[in-house]
Amino acid sequence: MDTGSNSRPSAIAVDDFNGDTQLDIAVAYAGTHTTEIWLGNGNRSYQRQSTGAFTFNSSVIAMISGDLNNDRQSEIIIAYQKSDYVNILAAFRSPSFVRQDTPPLGFPVSSVDVGDFNNDSQLDIVVTNLRSSAVEVLLGYGNGSFSNQTKYLVGSRPYSVAVGDFNNDNQLDIVVANSNNSTVSILLGYGNGSFSNQTQYLVGSVPYSVAVGDFNNDNQLDIVVANRDTSDVSVLLGYGNGSFSNQTQYSVGSAPDDEPCWSRHESTIAAGSFGIFITIAVIISTLMICFHSPKASVKECQFKFAATRKNPIDYNRGPRSVAIGYFNNDTWLDFVIVDSIVNTISIFIGHSDGTFSYLIEYTTGDGSTPNMVVVVDFNNDNVSDIAVANFGVNNIGIFFGWGNGTFDKQITTSTGSSHPKSIYFADLNNDTLLDIVIVNYGTHSVTVMYGDGYGKFLNPTNYSTGYDSFPSSLVIADLNNDNNIDLTVANCGTHNVLIWYGSKNGTFSNQKIISTGIHSCPQSIVVGYFNNDTLLDIAVALYGMKQIGIFINKGNGTFTNKVPYSTDNNAPYTIDVADFNQDNRIDLVITNNGSKNMGVFLGYGDGTFEKNPLMYSTGATSTISHTLGDFNKDRQIDIILLNNDTRSVDILLGSFEGFETFASRKIDFSPYSAAVGDFNNDKQLDVVVTSSNLNYVNVLLGYGNGSFSNQTKYSVDSSSDSVAVGDFNNDNQLDIVVANRGTSDVSVLLGYGNGSFSNQTQYSVGSAPDRVSQKYFIIVKAKGNRILINRRILEDQQTGKLDGRVAIVTGSSKGIGAGIAKHLALAGAFVVVNYRSSKEDADRVVSDIASKGGKAIAVQADVTKEEDIQRLFITAKRTYGKLDILVNNAGVYEFRSIENVTIEHYHKHFNLNVLGLILCCREALKYFGTDTNGTIINIASVVSASPAPQLSVYSATKAAVDAVTVALARELGSRKIRVNSIRPGTTITEGTRAAGLIGSTFEAQIISKTPLGRLALPDDIARVAVFLASDDSAWVSGESLRVSGGSVD
Repeated sequence: MDTGSNSRPSAIAVDDFNGDTQLDIAVAYAGTHTTEIWLGNGNRSYQRQSTGAFTFNSSVIAMISGDLNNDRQSEIIIAYQKSDYVNILAAFRSPSFVRQDTPPLGFPVSSVDVGDFNNDSQLDIVVTNLRSSAVEVLLGYGNGSFSNQTKYLVGSRPYSVAVGDFNNDNQLDIVVANSNNSTVSILLGYGNGSFSNQTQYLVGSVPYSVAVGDFNNDNQLDIVVANRDTSDVSVLLGYGNGSFSNQTQYSVGSAPDDEPCWSRHESTIAAGSFGIFITIAVIISTLMICFHSPKASVKECQFKFAATRKNPIDYNRGPRSVAIGYFNNDTWLDFVIVDSIVNTISIFIGHSDGTFSYLIEYTTGDGSTPNMVVVVDFNNDNVSDIAVANFGVNNIGIFFGWGNGTFDKQITTSTGSSHPKSIYFADLNNDTLLDIVIVNYGTHSVTVMYGDGYGKFLNPTNYSTGYDSFPSSLVIADLNNDNNIDLTVANCGTHNVLIWYGSKNGTFSNQKIISTGIHSCPQSIVVGYFNNDTLLDIAVALYGMKQIGIFINKGNGTFTNKVPYSTDNNAPYTIDVADFNQDNRIDLVITNNGSKNMGVFLGYGDGTFEKNPLMYSTGATSTISHTLGDFNKDRQIDIILLNNDTRSVDILLGSFEGFETFASRKIDFSPYSAAVGDFNNDKQLDVVVTSSNLNYVNVLLGYGNGSFSNQTKYSVDSSSDSVAVGDFNNDNQLDIVVANRGTSDVSVLLGYGNGSFSNQTQYSVGSAPDRVSQKYFIIVKAKGNRILINRRILEDQQTGKLDGRVAIVTGSSKGIGAGIAKHLALAGAFVVVNYRSSKEDADRVVSDIASKGGKAIAVQADVTKEEDIQRLFITAKRTYGKLDILVNNAGVYEFRSIENVTIEHYHKHFNLNVLGLILCCREALKYFGTDTNGTIINIASVVSASPAPQLSVYSATKAAVDAVTVALARELGSRKIRVNSIRPGTTITEGTRAAGLIGSTFEAQIISKTPLGRLALPDDIARVAVFLASDDSAWVSGESLRVSGGSVD
């Protein structure tokens, strides 16, 4: 789709704009300030609409779609940069639109979302108000017009807004990311268009985007925030009552030797049905592309990792770097290794059991010495390509992928004589195409090259960091608020901070050099809003001068002279920012090398800090690592320090007054690395610590008050340098993985859930592993070589149980059927999503499955009609080649007293609920394969055994379903076909909501009779369906499982 020269697409919305049931695309262009429609043809091609383009006066920064006037046509809602109104483009049964502007709002808008806030079945709008630190709600009248806005105060400079039901009262609530004071605000909706006062939660620095989703499978909405300046994401887990946990922050990566990793201007984040979100991060000397799965942040998610003697990975040459991708489009992650000794890249293909097999290798050229590899789609063909930084021959090599695991020969782009050490990719010039930034070891410079969208990179531009500059730390942030990326480097060798200001075309100019003082040797640099003026300021740890330096941003491209703060004759090695005393002012923390303390500079919010730092004894002169967290659940930031010289782990508990050394746990080894997790399921954080010179790890169980038990030792192999935790065997218990440098392998210790662990199982990695990281990656780095092993963490506990099987789920466009379809796909099945009338809902289910790496198709069929049933099964066979699982979910229910039962009412229920089920079972027998022999799951109901008033006909149909289930199980058992049914209790679905059951006295009565204290959700039923479809239930047939939370009849 060529959008034209200099068009620079900036926002899109996807919907069916012309009513032909095909998805179309609305595109906003920053380059031409226009919006136009591309009509979908249903064959993955799009036709540009020649009429209906609109011109605006500023760039579009937010675009969504929704039916605002109840005409069954989607409108487009647009917010503009530096604009005080919202546009509504209304469609009239054609792909053309009529522009309608809201009255001027009187403030600049940065984000917009829609929802029915007052339960009148009309869509309303919420927008952010950057000027007055508020969100404004405009209630819709259903005709495309809106009420005057109502203002609700939130935090400073709200930049992003999202909606969801956070307290399970069936009313929409609002969450706002406040970019200027590093918080999110929660406003609970009352259902009448009004909202509560805000409740704020602390997140990372400069939150720029917020999204909601259920990240830990507890059926409660959680929040994820992209933090621009701390280069991480914050996850706040919801409790279902409108309150949330403290944030857990997840970095986009970690630099070698635990140096900071900063991301490129993170401004967007997607969650929920969007699945994995991707952040590109630049590290001082390497590139990491970090794949984040929101649900990977909690132990319920799985990291399927298993050794196999059949296909061991033994790579013992010169591995330097690893990247992951989907090379053969089979939904299983593959990886590529660059070898700096034999000058090759090697492709390894992933399998469903977590193992890999070697496929093929490609040369990078004689003497190339490849140093770094990344995986990106360079030519926009939706196939992964590979790029390599060839240190030895001064070029970048690109291998274009074919989508079947093979690649073209290398195409190179020269970088001069720079000796490229690391590369990263970003859209620097706002043309939506990936560009390259190269950090050059040989020339003390940075090179920028611009992508053309076809895999070529042009117009290299070099930026020198200075002769013998020895850059030590890097920040990527917008320092002058022009919405362009700037680069800020701390140079230890030349004792300065170097700033390059970015422009919209991706070039950097107006280099600004800020002296940090002779012999200052800045080792670490951070930015933050120190004086709350919307401009980022700079703080530097000056190792050589034993002080920190503060540089306040004046807003005209200049900074104040250094304001030094003495560190009391201590040499600061690292510096970090956080709000330690919760006064909404940024504070600074430093770790000092060579002295037995650390220091905190409390911020006053005006750009100044307490001159006398609060010093806290660490009892150690060699504090080699630290981590932050709330270890005693008092909503204060605490610090754990690992001290090499004293062989201790110190816990400093935070309070409004500062820190106190609450516990210093003596250990009999030199600690090297630590990780935290709840190992004994007591909801308290525990710690596992490694030693660099002993062959065991130590587990310290936390008591929840900041103190820990005595250590328990577990043997690993020599020189255990790094440790991480995760659930590696799908049993919902945290396990431990350790990098053993001395024996070139990793050890996995499986957790029993009571604080104890199994003996180690070893997996070879081939070269002195040095690091593993938590949650998303296993990273192995050798001193001479470096390897990063990264496996996507899948999102369902039952992943892999149904690999390669094919399932048809009738009536699965919404409700219980949709939940079953999604969980079958997560378990590895290829799913046919059947629907009768709602193609849009079915497509949404298919899209959700695809976004999580699954495969599904939507097929229309009325299962009361034989010809439709035949077409449904034929389509499944043609698409996937077989059938293994049939889920009969399609059904209907209507409340009706016996006086009002009609023949039509009777036949409507029995034709679909019973006859349709029988016809589908009959048809399935023609297609069941010989390997699994077939599984049938019928969805009945608790009313089959406990009929309900005004549901006499429906209850009779569900009793018939159970009877048919038992009869077919006995009839088909000799053919090894299993037949079972599920009896769900009252479940929260679109149907029960539409019937008025949710929020009624009926709901309250059901909950009062349910020991588990709530109604069922589709996911509750779906997990049982996966069990019945899998080999876990191989000896179960003719059974009807009641799934009702223990409800009493």
